[in-house]
Amino acid sequence: MYKGKRVCVVIPAWNEEEPIGHTVKNFLTQEVDELIVVDNNSTDNTAKVARRAGATVVPEPIQGYGAAIRRGLREALNRGYDLIIITEADQTFLGTDIPNLLEHIDKHHFVVGTRTATPYLEEGANMGLFLVVGNIAVAKLLGLLHGYPPLTDVGCTLRLIRREMLEAILPELDAEGAAFSPQMIVKVLQHSGKMKEIPVHYLVRVGEAKITTSKRKAFGTGLKMIRVILGL
Repeated sequence: MYKGKRVCVVIPAWNEEEPIGHTVKNFLTQEVDELIVVDNNSTDNTAKVARRAGATVVPEPIQGYGAAIRRGLREALNRGYDLIIITEADQTFLGTDIPNLLEHIDKHHFVVGTRTATPYLEEGANMGLFLVVGNIAVAKLLGLLHGYPPLTDVGCTLRLIRREMLEAILPELDAEGAAFSPQMIVKVLQHSGKMKEIPVHYLVRVGEAKITTSKRKAFGTGLKMIRVILGL
């Protein structure tokens, strides 16, 4: 709980047996009331390991990051949470950044991390020059079109949103894959939400990467993000 508000962490997961236990324990900080792992048709022991670590596990049969994260967000709203944090299952983010996110939520509806303007980038993390430049370029496009010019990272999935803003935008969130991240930012800004971007830690992934596995795939992901930003 944070200042009388109930806090939930949502983690979508697909075959993340190796990192999920550590991630759950890392994000079950003193401020967090419940952590929900959305098991997106995992064929390994992701669900079992997550429960053992202390998470609530809910299934999502529709495959894909967008479907999984929407299920987790709906679950958090249905359970009455006031503040909802989204993160990844792969140990790339740290629960120690939760207080940094919460610090800004009193004056903002939405707080999102950045990995491109951070002093906390671990050596070897999947954020090379190609991804940094691409993220910044797409972020600047989004910021210029939708009213948040300081934005430096559209793909950072560590973020915090207030309940009232999530209720407003959730029915409009329909993007799949990594395009969900910039769409969420766009919708918050379209609803006149106050947003804050802050530097967060970004570490080496544990387990198999699923989105930016090559420059070609990353470029394709970037094009999908741009389509979402342009409303196409």
